[in-house]
Amino acid sequence: MRCVRREPPIRADTEPKKGAGRTIMNQRISMKAVIIGILGAILAVTATEAWGFVVGFIVLAAAVALAAVVHVQTERARYSNPKRARAN
Repeated sequence: MRCVRREPPIRADTEPKKGAGRTIMNQRISMKAVIIGILGAILAVTATEAWGFVVGFIVLAAAVALAAVVHVQTERARYSNPKRARAN
């Protein structure tokens, strides 16, 4: 049986490079997720003014969920590509 050298796993809490997006609790967040969150909050306030608290809360929850999905997909794409994973 051959011994195959494996790369060490990429840790999510490594320090990001300068200008690589926002860092919150040592977690890099893509600008797309930040923009979706901000626009969702604005839309939630508008929906609350127009249709009430319940609808505004639902819109806010949907925006947060969408921003989380975008963030997870960005992180998955960042670390699934071996060339980019080594560069990061």
